[in-house]
Amino acid sequence: MKNLIVTMFALVMAIIPMQANAQTLQANQALMAGQQLYSSNGKYKLVMQASDGNLVVYRVTNNAVIWATNVFGGTGAVMQEDRNFVVYGNIANPATWRWASNTSAPVVDTAAYLQLGDDGALTIYSGAGQKVWGTSADPAETPVCPPGSLPGYYPICMFPNTPRQANVTAQALCWAEANQIAQDSSGGYAGYCH
Repeated sequence: MKNLIVTMFALVMAIIPMQANAQTLQANQALMAGQQLYSSNGKYKLVMQASDGNLVVYRVTNNAVIWATNVFGGTGAVMQEDRNFVVYGNIANPATWRWASNTSAPVVDTAAYLQLGDDGALTIYSGAGQKVWGTSADPAETPVCPPGSLPGYYPICMFPNTPRQANVTAQALCWAEANQIAQDSSGGYAGYCH
């Protein structure tokens, strides 16, 4: 293990420069303080924050935090060839690690990589393409209705418990979507007003 760490840090010294719009970190690449990695659709960004050293995934449209290490003092995040993704206070010193995915394996996998997906999830893949580790997708990307749902008409209560309260019909793919429509438009709910 110690030899692997020494080897890894020797390789980190020859880190391949990242492209500004890349959505992956290959083995032995680092995201340094102030650098960002974007999903291929541009909706999400992974930021190694220079201000506090926290590693954070943001939704670009509203700067909402999707995932974060919630540790501070990092100066770089390295996708290591042992399949471990680690935030370091100083990438040349393994004793300064701040956070890790804890996915190290007794292998040298120079084709392993970290990817920021179009759903906001971070995923580590082995060189063989197997998922090794991952974060949850952005809840906003999770479909409300089951796949294959067909449109229908649902009763919704608009502006409940106000003088404007009204029963109306909304077109939606499922009950949950009808409820979401009612909540978003008037603070209402799916179903008839009481």
